[in-house]
Amino acid sequence: MRTIRVLFVDDEPLMLRYIERLMQGRGFDLYFEESAKRALDVVMQQSIDIVVADFYMPDASGVDLLKEIYACNPAIVRILMGGSWHRDAINASVGLYAVDHVLKKPWAVGELERLLEESSRKRFVALARTQPEAHQ
Repeated sequence: MRTIRVLFVDDEPLMLRYIERLMQGRGFDLYFEESAKRALDVVMQQSIDIVVADFYMPDASGVDLLKEIYACNPAIVRILMGGSWHRDAINASVGLYAVDHVLKKPWAVGELERLLEESSRKRFVALARTQPEAHQ
């Protein structure tokens, strides 16, 4: 079984470094980008399994980014991360804009890890259905 590749997208470098410190050594290949455009480039160049995108970014909203990722590859698990001040917009995005999960800030380390593990299982099931050799 190959390692799950997770791309975190947030325009705040401190948040990305925090996530990197928390998630190192937990069994994922981690990628980090500060812009939606660069995140799309990574998705096109790498075999990304899960994308965790911040709701608000200056160059594109996390919802718009996840919609584009869905259009490129609907099997990628898409997680939208945002604060409680975006609650109504985030909740409206689930399902309508190809958002699989919502991670509300502030979140606990265990919550992020549990969501990534759950998403990993979902991704392996999707890979097994479309490409039986890809999950080996």
